Amino acid sequence: MLGITGGSLAQQQQPDVITGIEIHGNRSIPAETVRAHIFTRPGDVYDQAAIERDFNSLWNTNYFQDIRIEREATSQGWILHIYVKERSRIKEISYVGINAISKSDILDRFKQEKVGISPESQYDPTKVKKAEVVIRQLLSEPGHQFATIRTGIRPIPPASVGVTFVVR
Repeated sequence: MLGITGGSLAQQQQPDVITGIEIHGNRSIPAETVRAHIFTRPGDVYDQAAIERDFNSLWNTNYFQDIRIEREATSQGWILHIYVKERSRIKEISYVGINAISKSDILDRFKQEKVGISPESQYDPTKVKKAEVVIRQLLSEPGHQFATIRTGIRPIPPASVGVTFVVR
């Protein structure tokens, strides 16, 4: 959600120039990566449309589940504060009850079908559902077309999850 707030009286007392950009809340994504995805730089004239473009550029990276941009008035100009909350990362993936197929078969099929989940990838519920479909298809090949797959997601502090596929 876009949140842009700013000064009041101080607006008339300082130039409309951005003097600094500070990144807050990032854990695994370096601040320089965040800065690389925005177009606004220190020294630029403050422009609301440019800030909205920067917000959209960051949002479209799909790295973050929340972004907020605030501005702080100083005597030299504006300091932009970009607050981000990163999406969870998958720390581990486990499989329970996969007797008919091997883990390497699953990983090969994930690669072949471009499922896009692996340890250290970003957690995306859509990709987990796609993984379930791929496992179900793989199980149906040796005659286990009625297998059920239940997926468990458990948080692993500080900002990761574990994914377990339970096959019956």
